[in-house]
Amino acid sequence: MQKTCSKCGEAALQWTTERQEYPIDVLRCGACGHAMLVEDWTAPVRPIGPESCTNCGDLYQDGKCRNCGLSREENVDVHNELRDMVDPTLTHLQAARVAHRAGRLLMALKLSTSAMVLNEDNQRSVARAHRIWLLREAQEGAAALAEAQTWVERSSSPSVLAWITVGQQLHASGRGGEAMEAYTYAIDRNPDQQVLRARRAELMFEMGRVGQAHTEVCEMLEAPSDDQTMALVVQVAEQLAAFYTAQERKSELLLLLQSAGSFRDRSAVLLAHQALHSARDGEAADARRYLKRARRLTPELPLYAQVDAAIKAIKSSWWRW
Repeated sequence: MQKTCSKCGEAALQWTTERQEYPIDVLRCGACGHAMLVEDWTAPVRPIGPESCTNCGDLYQDGKCRNCGLSREENVDVHNELRDMVDPTLTHLQAARVAHRAGRLLMALKLSTSAMVLNEDNQRSVARAHRIWLLREAQEGAAALAEAQTWVERSSSPSVLAWITVGQQLHASGRGGEAMEAYTYAIDRNPDQQVLRARRAELMFEMGRVGQAHTEVCEMLEAPSDDQTMALVVQVAEQLAAFYTAQERKSELLLLLQSAGSFRDRSAVLLAHQALHSARDGEAADARRYLKRARRLTPELPLYAQVDAAIKAIKSSWWRW
């Protein structure tokens, strides 16, 4: 494939997914905007069932898709050709992931759909979850949510992955309460899903359930898991700290910072809130110490101005919460 733009000659070509009436993959020059190549294959947006066409999502009738006309065998051939355009040595799901990373979202959607239908390496559920998330990225949010819900509704015992997927789609659709319920179902089935506990805490805070979010976050801070999960937990802790500081809820802030333990010392935001608390409590030396440690991690934060002002205001013991 050509690596330079045919219009301006720059080596700035990149794949993007754009929308007309449906998603299309476009190889566009990042320098001049020229579209070098447009791939507008049919997007399989409709929910895929046992009698659905892999290519377009419509139903088979008399051995042929009633919309695009492909048979099951022809569908396999078509999607093998798409896979070969990525790498003939890969499975359809592997090729979908490679295409996704390259920015070819439509191709990735078609290949993940094929991987789900073919159940390559018994990875149907993984391929389906990938397909649903690709629908969301392609701005087909309603279709993504509908398929996730169908996955759960049509299963006698929905898997953890199914509940996670429907939770993600409900969250992305602004239906936080239902998303939290879906995450809870997944956690009940597999308590080791720590990242879901963190996502649930995030949702609790977004929905104003501050006490529940506080309890979840403190429990996870006191019994930490993997780094990725704890990074999310700390983010929620930072949001809670900002809320408590703004509301002057000193006792809750102190409990949160105590639970944070060593995680407080890795977060400039939490250290800054600790510094502000110390300054408002008249402890200038402690406030300066915490502020110095915060600035080593992140040189500039808006909160630092409040801490500096609070430290300067300590001339007597009149400053209190």
